[in-house]
Amino acid sequence: AHLAGIRGGSRRVEIGNAIVIIGGDILVEIDGTGFKSSQEFHQIMKSHKPGDQIEITLWRGNKKLVVSVTLGERARRRP
Repeated sequence: AHLAGIRGGSRRVEIGNAIVIIGGDILVEIDGTGFKSSQEFHQIMKSHKPGDQIEITLWRGNKKLVVSVTLGERARRRP
């Protein structure tokens, strides 16, 4: 995502007892398929593999952008 120019949030805010990162791009579609939750996002991404090129539609401020992304290997979590 970073290499494609997609911007993550950078501002930490407290909502109740949780810390939430806000700001950054808001992703709304992958290859024209919309999603409303991280679960739906991951379900769509499961149908793709490293090397696939996808188009991500996102909102950056008040501008709607489409970004082309070539997928790499999924980052592995450290124990």
